[in-house]
Amino acid sequence: MNLYLDADVLVPLFRDELATPSIQRLVRGSDQVLFVSNFAAGEVGSAFARLARMKLLTDDDALQRLAAFDHWRAVATNKIACDDFDIGNAALLVRRFDLAVRLPDAVHLAICVRHTLALATLDRQLADAAKSIGSQVVVPA
Repeated sequence: MNLYLDADVLVPLFRDELATPSIQRLVRGSDQVLFVSNFAAGEVGSAFARLARMKLLTDDDALQRLAAFDHWRAVATNKIACDDFDIGNAALLVRRFDLAVRLPDAVHLAICVRHTLALATLDRQLADAAKSIGSQVVVPA
């Protein structure tokens, strides 16, 4: 299966959280081809910077985790670009009020649709929106 990982799934791979074991099992699946967009990578960077600003991680710890993420992304995933087409489609998705998605989540969804990728997310609202438009969704459990 071709699986797109959003930031909600990526951050717990590099920080112990309740969902970490289930996400680790998901990404270690032998038949998974993993995709991470530059947009999702940016959100991971933002998440760790926020944790450092909140003093939940030291700056050094956050930088080490980001370095580990960058290395893992380079060796274990396929990079995928977010382009103007994705932003345009995301803008259309947020205008579908029934989906109730914010623009960052809509960008992830638009990338998945363009590349016919299953979406891995912990965000139930995003998962519901993806299902509503016919996309395949995996919620680590």
